[in-house]
Amino acid sequence: MLVAYFSNKRTEKENKKIAKRIFSEISEAVDLELVTSYWTLTELTKILIKSHAMDRDKIVRITTDLIRRGRIEGAKIKLIDLSPKSDYNFSEMCSDLQDGAIKYTVGFQDVLHTIIMKNNGIDTILTFDSGFKKIDGLNVVEVDEQ
Repeated sequence: MLVAYFSNKRTEKENKKIAKRIFSEISEAVDLELVTSYWTLTELTKILIKSHAMDRDKIVRITTDLIRRGRIEGAKIKLIDLSPKSDYNFSEMCSDLQDGAIKYTVGFQDVLHTIIMKNNGIDTILTFDSGFKKIDGLNVVEVDEQ
């Protein structure tokens, strides 16, 4: 969702419209919380630079603004860490990544997204990426043009 929203690539034009509409609708919802992670912002940065050839300074402004303001189209976004447990360490994360990489046929980036979600008690993801459907225990809300 964030890649489509911030991308200037023509191929993302339709998804960008959808993302804008959804973020706007979420801003009006009273019983819905929009959450993302610092890891997501890291992956967003990588994708916008490498795959979308966006200016690095612009991406810094985008991510800084997201962190400082915590809003898109009026929708409040809560930023979460890897885990709320202060003793969750790098070794545990690597072990969880390895377990996920063995169990699921998705990239380690997506496994890390799900680790962060599970660690924070989040079980639903709003995404254009159908690959998340391969992960057990995750409710995937695939975004389309509806």
